[in-house]
Amino acid sequence: MTQPTPKPPAARDRVLVVEDNWALREGLCGFLRNRGFEVDAARSVAQGLDCLPRRPQFMLLDLNLSDGLGTELLKHVRRHNLPIKVALLSASHSNVLLAEIESLQPDVVIPKPFALATLLNWLRGAPLAAATPAAGAQ
Repeated sequence: MTQPTPKPPAARDRVLVVEDNWALREGLCGFLRNRGFEVDAARSVAQGLDCLPRRPQFMLLDLNLSDGLGTELLKHVRRHNLPIKVALLSASHSNVLLAEIESLQPDVVIPKPFALATLLNWLRGAPLAAATPAAGAQ
């Protein structure tokens, strides 16, 4: 079977990176900008909420943030039916927490540590071998 060809980012593809680790956040932002994406960065749930009016098409969302869990931001996105594809980035191995995450239907859960190619493939629509598709996500 032929795999779909990854698409290059459209001129309007905007990614919101929500990560409280400065080095990881800045590294991700630079990596994505160098590949043609428009990028907004936030270090907390509150800052992530403030960035939503910029209408990102994608969100890279850390689970543990300085002011709470990234699941709060994911709940907001789902509650308001915002058209944002969400990749939840997590180093958690808690079955309870992972079950809660899946109930919120992120588009994909990418375990930390991850390869940058994994994120890029997801953003470009390619199938992911190293990530866990969330239940019900397509």
